[in-house]
Amino acid sequence: MSFEEDVTFKIDLKHQFKSLKYCRLLGILLIITPLAIYMLGWWPFVDFRFFGYMLSVLFIFLLPVFYLHITYYIKNRKATFIIFGNSNLYLYSDKNKRFEFKQKDIDVIEQHIGIYHENNLDFANRRSALWTNYHYVKIRLKTGDHFFLTSLMIDYKCFPMHIYTTKYRFIPYLK
Repeated sequence: MSFEEDVTFKIDLKHQFKSLKYCRLLGILLIITPLAIYMLGWWPFVDFRFFGYMLSVLFIFLLPVFYLHITYYIKNRKATFIIFGNSNLYLYSDKNKRFEFKQKDIDVIEQHIGIYHENNLDFANRRSALWTNYHYVKIRLKTGDHFFLTSLMIDYKCFPMHIYTTKYRFIPYLK
């Protein structure tokens, strides 16, 4: 695949907010519910333990999201992936590693995305989860080295390289 100009991938706010898409809806509900109860005049009749239970259940559902976001952020915090236009040359660098390679040096490119996205293939009507927008691409070179490009840097739908395999997982944690 050749490009006319260089393409650079880094962690940015756009991709972070896109990964947290379903959590934003929960946050809005968490604000609107107490406000609606107050405005409807039900406040004196509501047991405040209800909000404690609601927050605990919400926290349990958000644990995978917190885990994925933190591990993805730590993995790609200082990472940069550059595709140099017209030269078929790639550069990955972070605080510890620096790989400069060409297309022929790539052994495999694996995409790991949530199982919800398998609906596009088999139409099984799976429900989305709070962590549905988290995914990553693992690029392994013929030298045995590998690195990860997470959803905080890239969008799996617009990834400019050829994906060799796609793995659908319930929670796409780095491995």
